[in-house]
Amino acid sequence: MPRDLWLIQPINSLVVADGRPFENQPGSRAKSLNFPPPSVTAGGFRARAGVKAGYNFAAKETDPDSFNKSQYANLMAMQVYGPILLKESADLLIPFVALPADAVIRQDGADVTCYRLQPLDPKKFPAEQTDLAAGKHPDQPSFALVGSQQFTKGKAPANLPRFWNWDGLFLPWLINPHIHRFNLEQQVADGQMLDLERDTRTHVGITASTQIAEDGRLFQTQGLNFHTLNASYSLGMWSETPIDAAPASLGAERRLVNWQQPTTPISPYFTSIHPAILDAIKQAKRCRIVLLTPAIWHQGFYPCSLDTFGLPIEVAVKAIVNPRPEYVSGWDLREKKPKPTRRLAPAGTVLFVELAGSEDAIEQWANQFWFSNSSSDDQANNDGFGLAVLGTWNDGYLQELA
Repeated sequence: MPRDLWLIQPINSLVVADGRPFENQPGSRAKSLNFPPPSVTAGGFRARAGVKAGYNFAAKETDPDSFNKSQYANLMAMQVYGPILLKESADLLIPFVALPADAVIRQDGADVTCYRLQPLDPKKFPAEQTDLAAGKHPDQPSFALVGSQQFTKGKAPANLPRFWNWDGLFLPWLINPHIHRFNLEQQVADGQMLDLERDTRTHVGITASTQIAEDGRLFQTQGLNFHTLNASYSLGMWSETPIDAAPASLGAERRLVNWQQPTTPISPYFTSIHPAILDAIKQAKRCRIVLLTPAIWHQGFYPCSLDTFGLPIEVAVKAIVNPRPEYVSGWDLREKKPKPTRRLAPAGTVLFVELAGSEDAIEQWANQFWFSNSSSDDQANNDGFGLAVLGTWNDGYLQELA
C-alpha cells in the first residue's frame, strides 16, 4: 500500500516535555526538547486512527467487558515514518533534517569550513593503538576510527543551526561529500540552515471570585514555535493507515495541532533514492547510512545487524559517527506508569557499511532500505525510530592525514 503524507501543523507553540519534574510549585518551568521524538507523533497518529476506527479509549484493561485487546494490538502495529520538519511554500514542501554527523563545521576567525569525517584504513591506523577493543566489550565489533583528511582548524560556531535544507545542502552531501568553505551567515539567510525558535510563556493562577493572582501559582512553559514572519513549518509523517483530517491535541499541555494532507508535493528524491546515489552504491559496494530520526539499537550506539529484507546480501558496519546520545521516556497510558528510559542514536548518526552481494541484490536492498525504519526492535520500528537514507562512500578508507 502507498504511504500517505500527513502534516501536523501546530496552531500554537508545541511543548515536548524533556522529562524533568514539572510540579505545582512556585517558579516551575517546563522546557521543551529541541524536536519531538517519534514516540510523540506516533502516539498522536494512533489516537487519530483510533478515533476514526471508533475505538474506546476510556476502556480499562481490568474491565474485560469494555477493553478490547485486539484494538490495542492493532494500534501498536500501525507503522509510521517520521517526524520530519517540513517548510511550507506555495508550490513545494521542503524537508529540513538534522545535520549529518560526518559533516564537521569549524570556524577559525572569519573563515568557516565544512570538514568531512571518513573511516581511517585499519591497516594504516590499527585499532590496537587505542583502547576500543580492550576487553570491556568482547562482543563489540572492531570499528575503524574516523577522521578528517585535513587538519580541522578552529572550533564549532556558536549557535550552529541543527537542520539542513534537503535540496540545498543535505542531498548534495549524500551524493558528493567534500571539504569546502562554508558561508554560514549566507546559508542561514538563504534558508539553507535553521533552528526552531523558542516561545516562553508565563502562567499565573487566578482566583475566580476576586480575579486576583494566587500566591505561589506562577510557572513558565517553553515551546517550539513553528511559525515565523517569513515561513511556516509542519511536522511530516507517513503511514499506510488512513486517518481523518481534524484538529487535535499533541504533546505537553495538550497544545492544539491540525492534522491534514498536503496540497503541494514534497521535494523530489526524498522518499525515493536518487539515481546518482544508487549507481555509486552498486559500483562501490559500500555506502553511508544516515539517520533522519533517532534509532533505538540494542547496543545503544550501533546495531548488531541491519535488515537485508531476505535478499542474498551481507551488510557489515565498518565505522560509525555519532552525535551525543539522547534519551527518551514517557508515560505508558496502558500500564499507568512511566515508560523505561531508552538510549537513542540521534538523528544525523552516520554508519559506514560495506555490502557483499550482486549488483541486482544491492540495488533491491538500497531501494528498500531508503526511507525505512532501521531500529533493532519491531515496536521501535513501528513508532518511527531509525528512519534512514543512504549516501555515497566511493573513496573508501583514509590512508594518511594531512
